[in-house]
Amino acid sequence: MFHQTHQNRRTLIVVFITFLVIFETLAYVATTPRQQEQFYQLYVLGANHLAADYYPNGDPNIRLGEVVCWYLGVTNNMGSVQLVEVLVRLGNQTIQPPRRPSGCAVPRPAGHHVPPIPAR
Repeated sequence: MFHQTHQNRRTLIVVFITFLVIFETLAYVATTPRQQEQFYQLYVLGANHLAADYYPNGDPNIRLGEVVCWYLGVTNNMGSVQLVEVLVRLGNQTIQPPRRPSGCAVPRPAGHHVPPIPAR
C-alpha cells in the first residue's frame, strides 16, 4: 500500500513538471517577439497616387516645362527610426558602376537633393 502511494506521488510530480514545462514553453513562445526581416521600401506613384499614369498622355518623352506629378514614398521596416536620404535624378543618363576592386564611388550626375528626413 505504501509503495503504491509513493508511486502515485512520483507519477503526479512527473505529470506536474511535464505540464509546467509545456506551459512555460507556450508562455515564452507567445510573449517573445519574433525576428522580422528589416528593410526599406522605396516607391514611386503616378498621378492620383496610383502605380500607373506616370507620364502625361502616356508619352514617356517629357518636354521642357511640362508638368509631371509623381509621388515618392519611403516606408521604414527597420524596427526603429532611421535617417533616409533620397537623390532624385531625371534625364536620359546612365551611371557608372563602382570601381572594382576598391568599390570606390564614381562621380554621380547632378540631381535634385532631398534633405535627410527621419523615416518612421
